[in-house]
Amino acid sequence: MGHLARWALETPVTLGFLCYLLVVVPIMGIWLVHKYNWQHWEPFDKGHK
Repeated sequence: MGHLARWALETPVTLGFLCYLLVVVPIMGIWLVHKYNWQHWEPFDKGHK
């Protein structure tokens, strides 16, 4: 597992892909929440009975 992690973090392509995932995916998620007017806290409003 260590060899795979080292290879992934030393290769520019995989490092770029990981950075892309860390930056673009959360931005797209925030955009979708605002576009569809989703309430991210909604499941917690119902309470646990």
